[in-house]
Amino acid sequence: MKCFSHREADAVGTCRTCGRGLCPPCVALAGNKLTCHGACHADLLSLDRWISTSRSWRYRAYRLSAILCGIFALGALVPAVFGGPKDRPWGFGFAAFFGLLLAARLRQLNRMRSEARSDAAAVTARPSDPSTPS
Repeated sequence: MKCFSHREADAVGTCRTCGRGLCPPCVALAGNKLTCHGACHADLLSLDRWISTSRSWRYRAYRLSAILCGIFALGALVPAVFGGPKDRPWGFGFAAFFGLLLAARLRQLNRMRSEARSDAAAVTARPSDPSTPS
């Protein structure tokens, strides 16, 4: 494949936005991705910022829901422990339900943390030489 701008030069990769072939002078790095200079580079950086913000908000929402599930599980235990015989099955049932939701949220939070770590490791491990294809 040849470079889109320099027809005589071999391409080292393709732009992640438009798909054109790029030679080393034409490459602009956006994180660990190759792009053209100009609009493609700005578009990809904007998209990366949006994805980062979206992940941040999703992580906060999962963390808040985990806290609320824990509070509801503990709140459901109060009538189960201190209530009458009619309240115990409902209290333990709701406590178990919210406990399972809490476990699912905590598992998802751990997955999101490990994804964030692997993404950060991929960005720091990117090649410093733009002539290396990604």
